[in-house]
Amino acid sequence: MAAMASTPSHRGLPTEPRDRTRSQAIVDLLLAEACPADGVVPTPQTPLSGGGLELTSLALVRAIVSIEDSLGLNFSDTAFMDAELRTVADVLALVESESRSDEDPNHTDG
Repeated sequence: MAAMASTPSHRGLPTEPRDRTRSQAIVDLLLAEACPADGVVPTPQTPLSGGGLELTSLALVRAIVSIEDSLGLNFSDTAFMDAELRTVADVLALVESESRSDEDPNHTDG
């Protein structure tokens, strides 16, 4: 059976099954701490605060710790403090960046 090619995502979500599963897990962990505005369906462009998931700064930190624990990551203080976390996509990018640095033993933060 021939392998199926990935198709572009129309909502900005990753197209590979493993990435979609990981992305959904991250969104679920964000939602566990969130009080989303009525009718908000999270997409990568959804704001983490005003008009979106309505995460407080403390709730965001709790969500980030949950993401670290669930995915076996340890965000460096520099990566976390330098990240501009405004949308779901920003959190996904932070996870992707940290995942790459965990895979690359020569990677340094700064």
